[in-house]
Amino acid sequence: MKIPGPAVRGALLRIAAVTGAIGSLTALAVVVGRVPDARLVRARHEVLSPSGQFVARVEVEPQPDGTSSWRPVVQTVKGDEVYRSEGLFAAGPGLRITWEPGLDTLWVLSQDAGTLFVQQGPSSWTATGLTRDTAGLLPDEVREVTRS
Repeated sequence: MKIPGPAVRGALLRIAAVTGAIGSLTALAVVVGRVPDARLVRARHEVLSPSGQFVARVEVEPQPDGTSSWRPVVQTVKGDEVYRSEGLFAAGPGLRITWEPGLDTLWVLSQDAGTLFVQQGPSSWTATGLTRDTAGLLPDEVREVTRS
């Protein structure tokens, strides 16, 4: 049997690594029922805004009861912070954070705390909570992303 050369061995190793990664994602999808949506901001997963000028991330803050809370943060791609949530949101499946497609508007949907959107104003970034009267402002595209 002829032993493959270094280039062939390297290619085979790369194929095995990709196949293993795909297998891991498939196993994860089977275990949790879905593959995590890359558009959702999560711990250790920042998401670039539609314009490419901002990044949304969360800071994880441990709580005395052993759970953790997330604090949404928006910064420029250079790392300058432009918005930091004053409030904390209970981490878990009831919290979804995503950019609105096509706009630099960050949506925070929390089953515990309600829904708000964060956007750049004339002088700073501000958060606006949805009320019963303004609930229609939630775009269908955001609602769809947060269902995944």
